[in-house]
Amino acid sequence: MELREYWDILRRRAWLVIGLTLLALIASLTATVSFAAPHKATMRLTVKPQADSRSNFYYSYDEYYAYVSSEYLIDDLIEIIESPSFREELVRRLEGKVASLPDKAIEGKKAHRVLTINVVTGSKDSARLVAETIGALLTDPSAKYYSDLSWQNPTVTIVDPPNVVQLGEGRKYLDIGLRAVLGLIAAVGLAFLLDYLDGTITGAQRVEMLIGLPVLGEIPRRE
Repeated sequence: MELREYWDILRRRAWLVIGLTLLALIASLTATVSFAAPHKATMRLTVKPQADSRSNFYYSYDEYYAYVSSEYLIDDLIEIIESPSFREELVRRLEGKVASLPDKAIEGKKAHRVLTINVVTGSKDSARLVAETIGALLTDPSAKYYSDLSWQNPTVTIVDPPNVVQLGEGRKYLDIGLRAVLGLIAAVGLAFLLDYLDGTITGAQRVEMLIGLPVLGEIPRRE
């Protein structure tokens, strides 16, 4: 088939190509508006265990053991803040302001002696509120977690307050364009498939292809 024949097929079924492309674009816009992207609050804290008043061994070797103890304690705190019991306590403290927190809503990461906490929820306000509540729990000197984990009375300090961003905000316009292009490709493919299944003779070239003889004359279509 020549390029002109391909073009003729698309021209005859232009309604199908345009209709499906517009349908894909409208569906993509509707999905983007209906399902808002979640928000993520990021907060950073430092954990500093205190010296053992019973001896001076804790500060030996240029505070090496202070660094090691801090990193181990952060590992333990990550396990705690990602646990179901910690999420349940958060929900109780928020007193109905947040109905529930999914399993992966809270994530902790460690970079040496810095603890980074990420909170992902459906709205900006709830993400910030949960992160601030976590910060209040962890900076409370009387929190039960520290007495269970260490005798060194660690000091937890918020060095970076919760910063909230919307996930996928810059990508949603790209997704709309990609879905529209996929709709166009599907429409073109369907147009060629319908033409292949259609047994109607639509031009002189189709006649020549079917009977193997040249066409001597053709009655033009009345405009």
